[in-house]
Amino acid sequence: MPETNYQERKNAKLVFAAEYEDATHTERSGDDQRAARLMLLPSGDWANRIFFIGTVTQANTKEDKNGEDYVDGRVRGPTGEFSVLAGSQNKLAAQRLKHIEPPALVAITGKARTYEGYATVNIEEVSRADPALYDKWVEATASETASRIRTFGDDDNDAARMAVEQYEPDMDKYRQAGIEAVDGTIEEILESNAVEA
Repeated sequence: MPETNYQERKNAKLVFAAEYEDATHTERSGDDQRAARLMLLPSGDWANRIFFIGTVTQANTKEDKNGEDYVDGRVRGPTGEFSVLAGSQNKLAAQRLKHIEPPALVAITGKARTYEGYATVNIEEVSRADPALYDKWVEATASETASRIRTFGDDDNDAARMAVEQYEPDMDKYRQAGIEAVDGTIEEILESNAVEA
């Protein structure tokens, strides 16, 4: 558990779906009810919020037990799919997601959460994205993932030790996912340049 009490808004972590879908363990950053809820990433870091870009494959409007509408969706990235929710806590995000017709490339920032035992993202912000931004996100996420993997075995990495206890994670899986995501982006760029030439 991190020692710091996260009262200020923390930067969103960059993570691929291949890793995020394996994350299920959450804890509060302190004893206070207002303390941030953090998700333990299998590569050995804590995330309160994440940022990712992908293609909306489905967005279904549903009703919760209080009769409030929410949107339950799926967003496909280069290594898998993110489960996303947008509801009464952020009605603007829910409205935007409702009006995005799949398939559409979007950028999402949201809270790292679990829902019914599965990793999900409670959307805070959603907007249309373009392929250039997607390419930059893939590169940055691969770099951030590689950085977490490099420090996974460090003696002072308490998050990594807890990840071993909670998940028994496969670092090769996450390393390979990053490599394949970057390779796929490079192939798309080469193909588009060949078409233009």
